[in-house]
Amino acid sequence: NGGTSYETPELDELARSGLRFENCHSQPICTPSRVRLMTGLYNHRNYIEFGVLDPQATTFGHIMKEAGYHTCIAGKWQLKGGLEGPQHFGFDEYCLWQLTRRPSRYPNPGLEIDGRLVDYTHGEYGPDIACSYICEFIARNKEGPFFAYYPMILPRPFEPTPDSEEWDPTAKGVLKGHGKNRYFKNMVAYTSKMVGRVVDQLDTLGIREQTLLLFTGDNGTFTEITSMMGDVRVQGGKGHTTDNGTHVPFIASWPGHVPAGQVCDQLVDFTDFLPTLADLA
Repeated sequence: NGGTSYETPELDELARSGLRFENCHSQPICTPSRVRLMTGLYNHRNYIEFGVLDPQATTFGHIMKEAGYHTCIAGKWQLKGGLEGPQHFGFDEYCLWQLTRRPSRYPNPGLEIDGRLVDYTHGEYGPDIACSYICEFIARNKEGPFFAYYPMILPRPFEPTPDSEEWDPTAKGVLKGHGKNRYFKNMVAYTSKMVGRVVDQLDTLGIREQTLLLFTGDNGTFTEITSMMGDVRVQGGKGHTTDNGTHVPFIASWPGHVPAGQVCDQLVDFTDFLPTLADLA
């Protein structure tokens, strides 16, 4: 999108391969964004309380499963519902952080995987585990059809990644101290790297042209972060209902179906995803 503060070669290539939307909007905070994305409803129609998904809600997981797709979710949950919650909302398989607890999510994370509580203690990195789960799910279902929802654990709170000089494989829990905002660049780069792993898996399995890949963000950047769009300074607006709180990147890539290098400036918000997926299914 013209940003010059971060190195995201995999996302740049994804944008070149497909359709880049310049006017996509989420909610200004991550959890209501994901509820809105999953249900296709504005939050005044689906909100119970923060961190809760209405047990009566219909999600895009339900819709894709009913259409014959094998479904999966990996990454961040934060919506309660217990160990059966993901299946209740239409996902056959899951690998999630903050399903029934809130342990470390980065070095040596605690995750819930298909009904089991799994604690890692040998320097594993939570985002790597979630990405590997998505890639393995794709491999198992390469004959299709499959639907994978990947709400990343990255990129906050800001901590060193395995590609950072300060990476500590023995750490556990949230990094303490001042100056940690400097790791935002590292985490954005790692986000891009994880997307690249998924694309590479689709290529390796020979199903890239049979798979629609959608990438977006769930809120504006943290308020203490300033990013550059060329020579324009953009202050983060997470938590605010202003453009810098809701304006997010969005890329749709589907070789052979979505022409490469296209740009769309029409207004898109997170209620548009569910009906679009339903039409495609």
